[in-house]
Amino acid sequence: MWARPSLVRVPVQRSRALHSAPRLLQRQGRERGSSRANENPLELHKMGYFQFDDIPTFGHMRLQKQRQMLAYYRILANQLPELKSMHEPFTPPPASHFLTFRFVHYQGEEHPDTSKVVLTFDVKDLFRADVLRTVQAKHKFLLIAGPRWQPPSAAFIQRWNDALELGESHLAAVSGEDALGSVKIASSDLPHEAQNMKCQCTSTH
Repeated sequence: MWARPSLVRVPVQRSRALHSAPRLLQRQGRERGSSRANENPLELHKMGYFQFDDIPTFGHMRLQKQRQMLAYYRILANQLPELKSMHEPFTPPPASHFLTFRFVHYQGEEHPDTSKVVLTFDVKDLFRADVLRTVQAKHKFLLIAGPRWQPPSAAFIQRWNDALELGESHLAAVSGEDALGSVKIASSDLPHEAQNMKCQCTSTH
């Protein structure tokens, strides 16, 4: 018959090994950290005395500022005189070029106003360019302009209406004055500014 092995009970001994492991790790970490601190070359107590073999940080900043100023002085002395060869005298535009176009740009950013073009011109320049040959044509132009025409004052509108009732000679005298106001026309219906500019040019013609 098979013999049945006997079971031997071993008494369990209480041990604090599991509880002492975290403390051991903490102690090792402190020792490792202290050794790293001792090896740090930037520790103040390990740094030697200043031997005056280099300038401090503020001195380097001052030198960098002087280098920048010297670079600007070199540009001023060497490159700016060359701009004189590209100088062109200013010639004012002729009397027939009196249209002013204003464009809006946002330095490369996309914006709905970048396609907007504003046309501005003085009424006196338009009348003196002989585009509108008769006095009645000039009067009709101001009527068509409507709110886009900015008269110099409200009294001028009254004088214009009075001259219109008196006759063409009085109206021609008033239309020959210097202060006739200006006309401003804005266009942003088309997607590109060149199209809006061309549309304004065709509308004025």
